[in-house]
Amino acid sequence: MRYNACIQKLSIAKGINLYDKDLPIGFFEISKSYRFEEENELQLCKRVRSFRIPELDIINNSLAASIKIALAAHISILDKIKKLDPEHELLCSVTQDFLKENFDFLKTIVKSINKPILLAVYDNVRCKDGVKIDIEYKVLDSLKSPVEIATCLVDDGSTEFSLDLKFKTRSGIKKPVSILHVVFPFSSIERSAYFFIDRAIKKETKTGFKPFPFWVAPIQARIINRDDDSLENAKKLEKELSLLGFRVDLDDRKINYNAKKKARDLKWIPYVITVNKKDKDFQNLIVENEIKKITKKMMRKNDLIKEMKAEDGKDIIVPRYVPMLLSKRVISNP
Repeated sequence: MRYNACIQKLSIAKGINLYDKDLPIGFFEISKSYRFEEENELQLCKRVRSFRIPELDIINNSLAASIKIALAAHISILDKIKKLDPEHELLCSVTQDFLKENFDFLKTIVKSINKPILLAVYDNVRCKDGVKIDIEYKVLDSLKSPVEIATCLVDDGSTEFSLDLKFKTRSGIKKPVSILHVVFPFSSIERSAYFFIDRAIKKETKTGFKPFPFWVAPIQARIINRDDDSLENAKKLEKELSLLGFRVDLDDRKINYNAKKKARDLKWIPYVITVNKKDKDFQNLIVENEIKKITKKMMRKNDLIKEMKAEDGKDIIVPRYVPMLLSKRVISNP
């Protein structure tokens, strides 16, 4: 656990002979970090003392090279933020000399979001984080409070945090590197949990409840058997979908079908699938998806699988961490 997330990666780079022809080179790490937060400053997963940071450090041979890659990183970050949440703001901290020498870069940043940004200009040679420019991407939570979701920073290799990293030119001269630091998709793994829960609450207050995106949902599909006679059929479908990497569970509880459909956790699950006894080949599955406003749609199994495979983040395969059968869980009555 450490305060600065860059040290470990740059320590590795310190032990490598860096040459001009090898740059740029990137190092990615999910680091366990900490902050000295006071007790009254702690806010659920939004502001914590210990957290995990997904960070990419790209080592370049010049400040200009870092700026060029930073612009590409900015466009990528912006594109993903727009898909997650349209309400976002940018805080850009720069040194006075950087602003003067790279004003066109700032103009491009402003043009890309098509609205004003908050600009903080520092008189000294570095910003508060020891860099030349620090772009903070913030989204507004359900309380209209800004939450930092990503950062993009560029330094010139002159700070103590860069560990005096140098590269060799073709003529053998050693020069300081420039480093681009990118933290995304979230400023911490913990804050990502806060973001998705808050986003669901925010959507609920504005346009009706919206569950997690497909790739985030702990359970991606709930299978419900119509009656006891269709239970074996339901288990067969669950096994097929699970083998494809989907997180699926089955409501096998000894309660009637209407009670199962009223389960409170269904609103967090993208796909709700009803299986009948006679439909052994799964040609008449009853599928519901509140996000897509699908209500009791008859679907074939292959069509359902095709649709689920087309969801965003389908390649992020994480196992189910709860029992597959609801009867094996400790849950409240529906």
